[in-house]
Amino acid sequence: MPSSRAGSGGSPSLRRPGTNRLAELDVGALRPIIRHMETSLPTFEAGGVRFVVVPEAVALAHGIGTDPAAKRRTALGKRLRRARVSAKLTQAELGQRLGCAQSSISAVEHGREPCSEARAATWLAACDQNSNGEG
Repeated sequence: MPSSRAGSGGSPSLRRPGTNRLAELDVGALRPIIRHMETSLPTFEAGGVRFVVVPEAVALAHGIGTDPAAKRRTALGKRLRRARVSAKLTQAELGQRLGCAQSSISAVEHGREPCSEARAATWLAACDQNSNGEG
């Protein structure tokens, strides 16, 4: 029976779309994903190693395949999105207040773009201003 480990790293891998990098996954971390999807995930074999194909969105939703910095960016992005939604601002409206594009707001909220402490404070202040009826 083929191993469920990839290469010498000892963990299955997830190829990120648009890159040649593989994110190493903990074998045990795959079990809740498989249960969550309630179907068996596609697998393939290469060089005597069995690979499990996990959709990136599913892996990221379970916090798998991301480095600690990415997890922090994602958590901060969720917090900043909640503040924006609570203030009843669209991404475009907040972007206009902060002097940046809507796409930048989206990238921060989804953890794709880093956000400094100063920028986060400005973001929250802009949202707080709106929720206090001062906007």
